[in-house]
Amino acid sequence: MNIKTKFNYREATFRICIDRYQGGRMEGRVYSERLKSPICFSDWGSLLLQLDDVMDLQRQPQAFLKQREFGETAPSIPSGLADPALPYMDRETVTAAQGTLLTLLVNVISRQHASWQGVAEVVGAEGRHPFSSDMELLLFIEGRLLELEP
Repeated sequence: MNIKTKFNYREATFRICIDRYQGGRMEGRVYSERLKSPICFSDWGSLLLQLDDVMDLQRQPQAFLKQREFGETAPSIPSGLADPALPYMDRETVTAAQGTLLTLLVNVISRQHASWQGVAEVVGAEGRHPFSSDMELLLFIEGRLLELEP
């Protein structure tokens, strides 16, 4: 499988489009120039696991420590990279994607201590929010979603 493994900062950014949020559960799509098609997620866990799989497969950013594996397991291919015939998404497609409730740009700069470090920003709002763990990122996203509730 031909998988792209080198990206500049813009290409490496994930555009997270949140379409639904109810009872602490969010649903949406992820777009990026490092993907061939959008990744759909149905909750916090599926978002984190699928993006982690993308970063593992593309080795960008590389995890500080390699996860231990017991027995032979085939690597998980995220849905956004599954079809080798598809080209990678172009900048216009990624930029045009909008969530019904919220759209965020997330750039994971490093992965240390079994977590993510990077920067997140809400599209259409000022300011960037650095995060030092995936939990901080999720709390930031949830805080923005709660601000939208009546």
